[in-house]
Amino acid sequence: MAKSQSLAAALLLVLVVSLTAIEGVHGICGMSNDEFKLCQPAAAVENPIDSLSAECCAALGKANLSCICRYKASPAYG
Repeated sequence: MAKSQSLAAALLLVLVVSLTAIEGVHGICGMSNDEFKLCQPAAAVENPIDSLSAECCAALGKANLSCICRYKASPAYG
């Protein structure tokens, strides 16, 4: 379970970094860049934490997950 949460957080982090670099956006799918950063410890390539913080879960809870899934499935974002 924690591994799938870490994978989801990693995908979200890749998404926000990619979109920010390409489009200069300030928020994606109902989450601000700061909210995505709350999930960064769980998405770290080296030594990710095993569980999401309460703050990260709260940010993901208000996000538009279908929107995020559309980006996740896009070949442009790996």
